[in-house]
Amino acid sequence: MSMFATSDFSVSLLLMRAFNAVLYVGMMSALFVLLPRARRGTLLWGSLATIAPFGMFLIPSVNPSSWGVISASTMWLAVLGYYEARGTRRRVAFAALAVLSLILGAGSRSDAAAFVAIAIVIATVLSANPTISYLRRATFPAALFLVAVAVFLSFGQSNAVNPGVGLSVPLDPTSATLTPLQLFWINLTRLPELWAGAFGAPIGTQSLWLGTVTPGVVWFPAILAFGGVVFLGLRALDWRKAICLGILGSLLVSLPMIWLMRDQIMVGQGVQSRYLYPILIMLAMMSLFGLAGANARMNVVQLVCIAGVAWAANLVVQWMTLRRYVTGLDARWINLDNGIEWWWAALPIGPMALWVATSVAFAVLLSVCVCYGAVARHARQFGPSRLLISP
Repeated sequence: MSMFATSDFSVSLLLMRAFNAVLYVGMMSALFVLLPRARRGTLLWGSLATIAPFGMFLIPSVNPSSWGVISASTMWLAVLGYYEARGTRRRVAFAALAVLSLILGAGSRSDAAAFVAIAIVIATVLSANPTISYLRRATFPAALFLVAVAVFLSFGQSNAVNPGVGLSVPLDPTSATLTPLQLFWINLTRLPELWAGAFGAPIGTQSLWLGTVTPGVVWFPAILAFGGVVFLGLRALDWRKAICLGILGSLLVSLPMIWLMRDQIMVGQGVQSRYLYPILIMLAMMSLFGLAGANARMNVVQLVCIAGVAWAANLVVQWMTLRRYVTGLDARWINLDNGIEWWWAALPIGPMALWVATSVAFAVLLSVCVCYGAVARHARQFGPSRLLISP
């Protein structure tokens, strides 16, 4: 990011944010084009089920978690595409995306480096077969795996998987009076709060992103959409997919429990949901693996529900974020242009126009995604010959 550092702080910040947003869109678009149609639904609907509201905060941010999220969204599918690619050019393109994803993940955060290694393992398990050609092809992912592990173990990163403990919220003195067994039981029973926090649900005194509080209209439908995608994925379950889902599920439980018990703190203290968010992204995508097609075997109503939840969650959380910085949360009126206390004078539009424009742009994108999935379902249901004569 140093290449974007200028003497103007605001310009530097906007350049960094724009770069990360373009980086995510570019890598996801490249994956979409390279993947066969049978795999595109996994990428498309797994990402849309988890993009809002947390991804909207982290991806276009200057926080290192941005690159960790981008890596988690692309790494395992890039490696899987490399294994399954038939042409040399396509395989090289997948390999290039995998290398870029490795650089982003391993170079951003210690836990992201570990997630890169896990993504490689998952892709390898899904595509494993006992042939000489496969073993030869597996040397490249194996090299990426070793690099990710080496980066994780270097520079003391393995001792700082959970950085910043206690910096975001004050520690609850109650945790100091509990026995280890009591603390373990309380944390285990409250553990799903950390998972829900990745969809905007408040955890104790923690909010979505250190100050932006999201209402239930954001996080409740988002959790339902994510749960629906995971539950739908159980329709296509073999031993390979079961192993991969088991790996991700065990990480969602073991990692936060290790962090919490190591530091003798309770859920809501120190450990933030963003540390687990990359695993949830991979879990949503992994659940749709095996549901072939651009619609992942979902009907139009289901596609509209996922897209609608993503749009509504982004709509509300963007409004609340703008309200927080334009006037402060003490203001209650819907119109963001009323009583503006801070805004860039150089911008030709106000906060209300910006909110409407970005919401419409996201709605257009989601509409295209739904139409793409609906057309693919129609083509599979009626066949290409009937589609050609259909009015």
